[in-house]
Amino acid sequence: MSTRPTLSIALPLCSQVAAGSLLPAEDCFLLANKLAQAPLFHLRRVTVDGQPLQLAGLTINNPADPSALASADLVLIPGLGQQPDLMEPQLASMATLLQAGRGGPTKLASLCSGAFLLAATGRLDGRRATTHWALASRFRQAYPRVKLDISALHTEDGGLYCSGGAHAGLDLCLHLIAGHTGPALARQVANALVIDWPRQSQAAYSGLQLDTRHGDTAVAQVQAWLHQHYAQAIRLEDLAAEAHLSPRTLLRRFKQATGETPIGYLQQLRIDAAKRLLETSSLSVDQTMAAVGYEDRASFGQLFKTLAACSPQQYRLRVRPG
Repeated sequence: MSTRPTLSIALPLCSQVAAGSLLPAEDCFLLANKLAQAPLFHLRRVTVDGQPLQLAGLTINNPADPSALASADLVLIPGLGQQPDLMEPQLASMATLLQAGRGGPTKLASLCSGAFLLAATGRLDGRRATTHWALASRFRQAYPRVKLDISALHTEDGGLYCSGGAHAGLDLCLHLIAGHTGPALARQVANALVIDWPRQSQAAYSGLQLDTRHGDTAVAQVQAWLHQHYAQAIRLEDLAAEAHLSPRTLLRRFKQATGETPIGYLQQLRIDAAKRLLETSSLSVDQTMAAVGYEDRASFGQLFKTLAACSPQQYRLRVRPG
């Protein structure tokens, strides 16, 4: 029987919260209690008015009121789906509540797109964070002061925790369990859930989507052109001519709109294309390299490892073990 104190965890809920993010996180901590045979984690669901709440497929009965946020050791924000809308009234109210307590001692954590709500408090400014890789461009545009590390499964900086996509939320929960009790119990929970732990990166799962919601038509034109012609030899001057801009102006506007330089964006496109070829074709690594626009094996391998967190050979073995 453990003699460790109970960690109080408040889960702020509003109509936009995804039940598919909330329930696995709760199960992870409750399973830790069961395996430890001790109440190591106490979970409280919190709504903006303390009233019951209907989520998709889930009714939240008897929630705590917002005062539970101030008394909790940890506030854990569930995912908000793929279209987190901070203008939605309940979500805006929750952001205001969390922002009001930003000077307090409470630790804050977010699962997946819950990072948008955490960032809205201002506490992530200047700190390292992550979210689902598909939301990276939108997040950078909304919160340029946050040091977004989209390759990380989860991050920790100054008592603020974030995680990537849905399953990365479990990685963060296990990290939090390990931080409170030590790694042995976290490993027991991971084994019971039949998941590898610890994992290091979501880079191998990411793909660069064409996102033009930033509203810069010239940059959107360059993005679309790159998605079609990434395998060609491309210079910044060529892209600037495509957009009818000077190279310096394109560089500034592209970075502002996407959070990436044009060359960095091109590199991600090429590595994403290489991953798809390694998944679906019988091309060798050298043939794959050439097909996406690279000639130097060492440079390609180094870039692939930087963006995918493994070598091309390791990636192929992971996605096609047979």
